[in-house]
Amino acid sequence: MIFFFLLFLSFSCSDSSTETDRLIQIIKEDREDDITKIDLTKINFHLKDKEGKTPLHYAADKRNINILKALFRAGANLMEEDKEGKNILDYAMSDDSKEVLKAIMSAAIEVGIEVGTVLLTRKVKIKGRDEETTLKDLGAERGVNVNDLAQQRGINITF
Repeated sequence: MIFFFLLFLSFSCSDSSTETDRLIQIIKEDREDDITKIDLTKINFHLKDKEGKTPLHYAADKRNINILKALFRAGANLMEEDKEGKNILDYAMSDDSKEVLKAIMSAAIEVGIEVGTVLLTRKVKIKGRDEETTLKDLGAERGVNVNDLAQQRGINITF
């Protein structure tokens, strides 16, 4: 009986791993339309590829708002760290052009007020900082106003 349970677990994990690898490949190749061909409820957003990154890290690298939105809606976590201990806000901090930050904030705004507000106001730890910060405050520090981004998308946000 235990043998069959372990066998079942190994197949379940490999299915999740295979789908996660497939999703990562789609994101790397910027094939946004193919995201709909994957059942995101079967993705383990904690799984990392051989480079130590999750799908969310690759989506942040690509600055693809639509992919970020899909991943946020499916439950991807802002706090998930790569093998170097960086979450996607660390990626945003290291991007001098602010484009990663804008993409993350825009996706957070567009996923809906309930999820978006949590994403924008949740305190997170960023490498090299003593205190936690929010995505909203990080944007303000870098000259990216969350209310302006929301208005550009026809969305009204109040905190």
